[in-house]
Amino acid sequence: MLRVRYLHEKPLFQARGLSIRGIGIRETMPPSSIARRGGTGDALFMMFHSPVRLGPAAAGPMHPEGTAIFWTPGMAHYYGNPAARWNHSWIHCDGAQVLSTLKSVRLAPGRPFLLWDPSRVERYLFDIHEELSGPRRPDRAILGNLLENLIREAARSGSLPSRLAPVGLLRARDRIDEGYDQEIVLADLARLAGLSTPHFCTAFRRYFGFPPIHYLLRRRMQAAAALVRGTELPLAEIGRSVGCPDPYYFSKLFKQCFGVPPSRLRQARLKASH
Repeated sequence: MLRVRYLHEKPLFQARGLSIRGIGIRETMPPSSIARRGGTGDALFMMFHSPVRLGPAAAGPMHPEGTAIFWTPGMAHYYGNPAARWNHSWIHCDGAQVLSTLKSVRLAPGRPFLLWDPSRVERYLFDIHEELSGPRRPDRAILGNLLENLIREAARSGSLPSRLAPVGLLRARDRIDEGYDQEIVLADLARLAGLSTPHFCTAFRRYFGFPPIHYLLRRRMQAAAALVRGTELPLAEIGRSVGCPDPYYFSKLFKQCFGVPPSRLRQARLKASH
């Protein structure tokens, strides 16, 4: 499964009113806790894919998976789970656009909130990562829009009283999110959701915007694109690592998703780096 982590003292991207210093997607941590009494020098958004203790101090309560939080620069924070491995996604960002968006959506800094659909927020992190690591110079307007949409989606998601999709569908989607690099059978997903296969496909598309197999393939190609851009792994190995062992099928799917085969995307990245 894809794990993305970039964090630097100097910003990955910096322009007028916006900077991004680091980004992580589904980073797994050993049993541990992180405490920063003085916070960080920028704003920090986090969403947790497993239960964690969270708050301004070590005595913070345990929060369930799907919890998110924004900390503004200099705000003290504590997070982690000293008793079990935990998993989270995050982005270090700063600038007038970030702070004004937080204010406009009335998202209280330092206050945990539960996301009804974490995958919608996670998609913006993938898109930001793709823009930062692509063969072209990152575009200020695109990054600003993606980051603002992430904040607005998180605020809107957190304002809902409960998750809208039935529990069975959420379980099936989580199975895809956590195991897209493995063989996944549609009938097994339907059983997990407690539905017949035709009803499952219809319901999945209604709640999540894509048929389940399309959703699975998109997750695989998103992970593959990040590995093509961010690593030197052979393309065949990348295909295997995301659940596509046939290199020709992998290249075909990749081109359908991004308009170019993975080899072309890697060539463009290498040219841009020289």
